[in-house]
Amino acid sequence: MFERAAIRAQLPVVYTQGFNPHPVISLPLPRPVGVEGDDELFCFRVRTSKNSYDTESFKAALSAQFPAGITIKSIFIEPSEKVPVPLAAEYFIPLKKALLDDNVRIQTLKSAVNGCLTAKSLIVRRDERKANRRIKEVDVRCFIDDIIFSLNGINIRCKISGGSIRIDEILTFLALGIDDLDEPVKRLSVQWNIKNV
Repeated sequence: MFERAAIRAQLPVVYTQGFNPHPVISLPLPRPVGVEGDDELFCFRVRTSKNSYDTESFKAALSAQFPAGITIKSIFIEPSEKVPVPLAAEYFIPLKKALLDDNVRIQTLKSAVNGCLTAKSLIVRRDERKANRRIKEVDVRCFIDDIIFSLNGINIRCKISGGSIRIDEILTFLALGIDDLDEPVKRLSVQWNIKNV
């Protein structure tokens, strides 16, 4: 979507030098399949200097090419060619009213949350096909910063440092299935190291 929008907006993007050139783009923290996002970062290289480009014109040209529901919050020009690095993310798991009204399920869920937060380690098994071994055990406890109940769901703050915990792993630890969700899981925000230093 971003690539096509940039091309239609005739932005001064840098293209690859292959047989089929396409804009040099980067999505530093792709969302998992089925997860919505309110705060995404998208990077592409442009043929201009920081001082010679009007970010508002850039924003207007790009915004005009997006489908309904996609909004650009802000644009900034970073002279460094380094891609920003994610440090942390917050997710929201919306729960169905039937689950929220079920005292037994809620107590079970609260116990699972407490168990995650007090555990010294939380081991998951991941299928690592690219590595020499196919199954890898990973302790993901260090990636969970906090889990908080809200009025209609659960907020989870995750650290990202050389890895992170996956949404499906969180749901497993909390004994939640897709049928328990009122809407898709949403990534509310991401904390970035923009300078990547």
